[in-house]
Amino acid sequence: MESALADSKATYLQEAQAIQKQVAALEASLKNAQAELEARSSDAQALGVQLVALEAEKGALVEANGALEGATAAQGKRLAALEVQMFALTKEKHRLETAQSAMEVTCARLEQNKAELTVRAAAVKTAATTSPEAQKELLLTARIGFQTGWNWRVDVPLGEFQGVSVDDAGLVVGIDFCGQDQRGEAAGLKFNLAVLAPLTSLQVVNLRLLETTSGNIEEFKGMQLKELN
Repeated sequence: MESALADSKATYLQEAQAIQKQVAALEASLKNAQAELEARSSDAQALGVQLVALEAEKGALVEANGALEGATAAQGKRLAALEVQMFALTKEKHRLETAQSAMEVTCARLEQNKAELTVRAAAVKTAATTSPEAQKELLLTARIGFQTGWNWRVDVPLGEFQGVSVDDAGLVVGIDFCGQDQRGEAAGLKFNLAVLAPLTSLQVVNLRLLETTSGNIEEFKGMQLKELN
């Protein structure tokens, strides 16, 4: 009987020791779990801090992105305005280039006209020297007959013009504004002496009664005048 009790007691003691070991193991596990929980709690706090920082950074990036989009939109508008301005300037440049080309053509035409007129003027001057018809036309354009009532008309031959003397070739060699002036019309006669300059055949000119002619006596320079009154 005592032997059985002793065996049971030993068994209980063993079981108790095993339970104590399990409790100790559980306590150790609990401590480890608490330590791990504390570590994870610290990690969670750190993650929370990081999360707040990331949220702040995200907000800053969103704001910066909004500003960038605003700046991009403004730049887009500015670019569009510049493109419109460039188009207008290109169009104006084309217009100016076209106008310049037209002006160059006009200038070239004017230069050509000038050259042609120069040639024609030289031809007229030459003709006035060698052609009685041209000399007659020259005197008619001065409207001297119209002012004085003289017979300087288209239907009158040059050699029969009052006050006009011609040579054998029919060219003017003398003009007397006084000898044919029966009523004094020549005193108020108005014309420019340059009209007579092309008459290179002219040798004698009488201007004594003329008071209102214009021009310079130098207009006769180069002419073979023998007498100028």
